[in-house]
Amino acid sequence: MTSHRVVIWSRANHEVYLHVAYDRSPDFSRPKTARPIFVTHESDHTGRAMLTGLQPSTHYYYRVWLTAEPAGNQREQSTMTQGSFQTAPDDESSEPLALVFGGDLGGQGLCRQKQTGYAIFTSMAALKPDFFVANGDMIYADDGCPPERPLAPLGAGANEPHNSPPPVRKNIPGRFPGVLSPTVDWTDLNQLRRVYRPHWQYNRADPAVQHFFQHVPVYAQWDDHEVLNDFGARWTYLGVNDTRTNRLSQSCHRWSGNTFSVLAHRSTSRRVPADISRLSAGAAPRILFCSMHARIEAGTIWPIRKQTTRHCSVRRNSFG
Repeated sequence: MTSHRVVIWSRANHEVYLHVAYDRSPDFSRPKTARPIFVTHESDHTGRAMLTGLQPSTHYYYRVWLTAEPAGNQREQSTMTQGSFQTAPDDESSEPLALVFGGDLGGQGLCRQKQTGYAIFTSMAALKPDFFVANGDMIYADDGCPPERPLAPLGAGANEPHNSPPPVRKNIPGRFPGVLSPTVDWTDLNQLRRVYRPHWQYNRADPAVQHFFQHVPVYAQWDDHEVLNDFGARWTYLGVNDTRTNRLSQSCHRWSGNTFSVLAHRSTSRRVPADISRLSAGAAPRILFCSMHARIEAGTIWPIRKQTTRHCSVRRNSFG
């Protein structure tokens, strides 16, 4: 998203036409519409509509619906889904900025809880951020999502004896294997799609996640659990023997007149910088995030607020 355009992403469950209407008024008294998009199995029935000609620092409402034909009538259309977003300020403006960031969703069997799902997204939405930085690992392709996952007792160390059985986290089960399962052939692209796509569908089916993404713009980058070899394993399946231990990925985004870079440092030898507060704001201003990995489901949010004085601060919010 920028000050003048935004991409609306949506997914259906079969081949249909995806429609998007948007307006500055919640009653859609003067709506504009994007060109209908035909979504197919090739894209996992996902579609993206680019909305252009928007006004800076302006709140918009949008509706998404599906039809069997490009100009389907109201009787044939699906239920509408409605969301909202706020465009970025223009390049000459200096306005406060609030964002939240996180990563690592649904890993190690810590998946959608049976009663609450990914409740942390409700807490993040309550902060009303300008946008969310998805700092990678928004799926764990190497893991599955079992119905139950034993947890370490609260306050007990890994080697400390305890008399009571460990608590158990009850998940909404995901009926898909991890990509590391011996049943998965890495050379079979069709099988890989049948493993990866259900991971994304499972996480995006969570009601709290859906509500959050309907109202909060997202800047995203990849990390190791979204790719085939976990970024740190040797590519034996593909005939590549890569022994490098340190990886650094960077994605650059622009918000109003500010350019910010997101750096993700990956080390297979566990030599990962631990300082999450290494922020710098230059005269541009330019914001640099180093190794800003936070486990979303662990219950901790690190929102970063940049004041108009170009001062950066980190505030930690914990949710039980």
